[in-house]
Amino acid sequence: MTEKKDYDLICEYLNGNTESFGKLYDKYSSQLFRFIRGFTGESNAEDILHDVFIQVSEALNKYEDKGKFKSWIFTIARSRSLDFLRKKKRQKAKSISSDESTLIDKNITKPEEIESRKEMKQIIDAAINKLPETQREIFIMRQDAELSFKEISNILNIPINTALSHMYRATDTLRQNLKSLETYTD
Repeated sequence: MTEKKDYDLICEYLNGNTESFGKLYDKYSSQLFRFIRGFTGESNAEDILHDVFIQVSEALNKYEDKGKFKSWIFTIARSRSLDFLRKKKRQKAKSISSDESTLIDKNITKPEEIESRKEMKQIIDAAINKLPETQREIFIMRQDAELSFKEISNILNIPINTALSHMYRATDTLRQNLKSLETYTD
């Protein structure tokens, strides 16, 4: 499906065909969900996804066909995710605090003690959460939402090379942090 096809679906929806909006939802919801989940955590992603599509449906009449619908919808998802995180921070509710992630690191003494994938995922998620915000954001967009660097640069309004640089630094930092964990556990 091309971007023009997205615009055709938008026009059909604006002319009263609600099924066309369902097609847009089907096309983008799983990718947006992975992106939002990477940002905010599993338990909140579904609610935020619905908020994104509500905002999209209300703003479609303002959308201009510039062939960047995917970037536009991901920008809305990013904004909603950041709003959620700001609200969560204000309420002082944390999914994984830096103290907890430090405790996880200190309690692991041997790789054999990592018994389940869930524990490993928690360790990796804690390492991702420690990344600087821009690096974490780009890493999640690339790995979880599977966006291209061109799409990431459009969403964040940065040059592609800047996105590539942040991604390189994020993966390098993760590699070093996880490698130091391996060294620590030996």
